[in-house]
Amino acid sequence: MTNYETVRQAALRLGVTERTIQLWAKSGQLVGARKVGRDWMIPADEFDDPDEEATETPEAAQPVEAEKIAEPESEPLPPAPRIPMPLLSAAFEPGMCMETIQAMTDPDTRGIALAEYDYFRGQHEAALQAAAPYLGHCDRALSLSAALISCYANVAVGRFEAARQVFGMIGAAQPDDDALTRVMRLVVETLFHLPPPPDGAALPSLSALPEGMRLFVCYVMAHRAYLDGNYERSLGLAEAALALGSRVYPIASIYLKLIAAINLMNLRRVDEARRHFMSAWGQARPDGLIEGFGEHHGLLQGLVEACLRRDDPTGYERVIEITYKFSAGWRRIHNPKTSEMVADNLTTMEFTIAMLVSKGWSYQGIARHLDVSVSYIKKLIAMTYEKLGVASRRELKQYMLR
Repeated sequence: MTNYETVRQAALRLGVTERTIQLWAKSGQLVGARKVGRDWMIPADEFDDPDEEATETPEAAQPVEAEKIAEPESEPLPPAPRIPMPLLSAAFEPGMCMETIQAMTDPDTRGIALAEYDYFRGQHEAALQAAAPYLGHCDRALSLSAALISCYANVAVGRFEAARQVFGMIGAAQPDDDALTRVMRLVVETLFHLPPPPDGAALPSLSALPEGMRLFVCYVMAHRAYLDGNYERSLGLAEAALALGSRVYPIASIYLKLIAAINLMNLRRVDEARRHFMSAWGQARPDGLIEGFGEHHGLLQGLVEACLRRDDPTGYERVIEITYKFSAGWRRIHNPKTSEMVADNLTTMEFTIAMLVSKGWSYQGIARHLDVSVSYIKKLIAMTYEKLGVASRRELKQYMLR
């Protein structure tokens, strides 16, 4: 009995494009290929690349004559389906981000990729403008990508109600059991620290997603484990995903390395945390893809200051600018009773020191980590206590990210 596979599966197996598979099927080079509606079903076990030397007998290897199965020349091939978050899903070398976007032939795919590029560079307003035309688009990959970008960017600019409205659009046109919809909802639910579905529904299969998107979902799963306080599991998820990636997907890789560094800081494995952090920075800096560093500033527990403040002051200032934009909005969502004072009153250095103090670090340990004096740490923590109106480490914890 013949086993069939889709055009996409055949293309992935042979390492060619989907259009090449369609053309081979249409010309009769794939013996046994069947047309079902507008799609082709390809025999999964009965052919290799037609351009390679045939291994079957001459009679068996002869293709069916094109005239017997050829479709009318006027019938166009069905358009290739778009993929969600095409830039995040793209593999490219650091420094080649814009060239990768410009090489995308479909104008709408290129348009949503530019919205991603703006967001991951910390250009939130530009990202909102670029994504807006695709909200509610008839193509699900475009509409869901636009919703995801808009939800995050609206948080960064303090438009929380707009972020919630856009979040509501995810899944509005599709049932919640649709795999892509559930993945997109998982990403946003993690941002808002929403609990998992009450029915305990498992994560849908990721096989239909492009590899870069799958790796980013691994970051989201690792972030979930971090929020549950399971630092070892979170670290294992991140490092396994980094090891399994077949090519370099910079955006997903940056986020995976950042969550690995965050967990290592919580496990007090500071040297390993720095290595992951600097590896992420090396991938991010050539294209300016530094949004993730600002998003995770507080959770990184001083790595931004320790690794960038003196060695890369320009990059440090760019990250801090993003941090002020994103973290102020994020804290107002998660710590509504106390976050305004933290967001408006504390500098990023004061916040970093307060975070480390609340996690039990000694003043001497913080000074070594940040390469500053103990007296400087004491001065800033005294100013922090005064600004927040607290008098102890226990009271300080209520203001910190959790």
